[in-house]
Amino acid sequence: MSPVSVRCVVVLGATSLVGGPVLAQLLGEGFEVLAVSRHPPGITKTGVTWCLPAQLWGADVSPALARFGVAPWVSLAPLWALGDSLANPLVLKPSRIIALSSTSLFSKVGSCDPAERQIAQKLAEAEDRVTAWAAAHSVPWLLFRPTLIHGFGRDRNVADIARFIRRYGFFPLLGQGRGLRRPIHATEVASACVSALKHDGIWGQALTLSGAETLSYAEMVERVFVALDRPPRVVRISRRLLKFGLRSLHRMGLGRAWSIGMADRMDQDLDYPSDDACEKLGLQFRAFAPEVIAAQMNVYAKRADSAPTAAISQQD
Repeated sequence: MSPVSVRCVVVLGATSLVGGPVLAQLLGEGFEVLAVSRHPPGITKTGVTWCLPAQLWGADVSPALARFGVAPWVSLAPLWALGDSLANPLVLKPSRIIALSSTSLFSKVGSCDPAERQIAQKLAEAEDRVTAWAAAHSVPWLLFRPTLIHGFGRDRNVADIARFIRRYGFFPLLGQGRGLRRPIHATEVASACVSALKHDGIWGQALTLSGAETLSYAEMVERVFVALDRPPRVVRISRRLLKFGLRSLHRMGLGRAWSIGMADRMDQDLDYPSDDACEKLGLQFRAFAPEVIAAQMNVYAKRADSAPTAAISQQD
């Protein structure tokens, strides 16, 4: 199969955490983008056309969207949302599919939290739906399973840790926080998606995607303290007290993506290497450097596409 020659790409979940850098990289390489979002911004930029998800399967297609009639799709929305979209009679059809799944498929399957177990089940079912649809329609597909995505102060993991420290001056740990992590920046996930458009021999598989540096959960928290220019202050507390504290935080609007299941994993290794994705795509990722001040990647990176997107980005 030859590299993509058509310079049009459809991006689903274009206002998600990874959406901003994906759009920026695609525009930088000369692609024309159809950006799909349930909450399109009120601004536009040369090379980007915005539409709602339902316009992918509407009865009529406007001239502005017609040129994306058969083009590669990059899906950054929750994978089950992509499965729902593909189940409709499409007027815009993918020539190939690159989509984000998650290592939560593995890490949350045995969680004590029913909501987390449901996420793992939904991811597994969504992977089956998407790959079955692609096989039935002879569409090449590639799934990325990133772990612990962070960046721009918008994620629900590193950014939530920073918000807690900024407000209370300490961070609670259950156990010793020895569980290993490989945080990956949103721009690096975006680079993998964009690079995949230009490579052969990678289709028909699911690749784990993780950062270059392995560190413990406690070390990750310490890096956040340093980025905030504060001395590390970790308080180790019991599971019962932490469970009560999480309820109080949720009532105050803090740590909304945190759960007792996440706390239980502070001592659990979630060290998922990047398969051979980096080698295949010629990527080089960087060491973990937390961004603790919210910033927008560009005008399209103002908000997450939906709460479920944030939930599966919370890879702990």
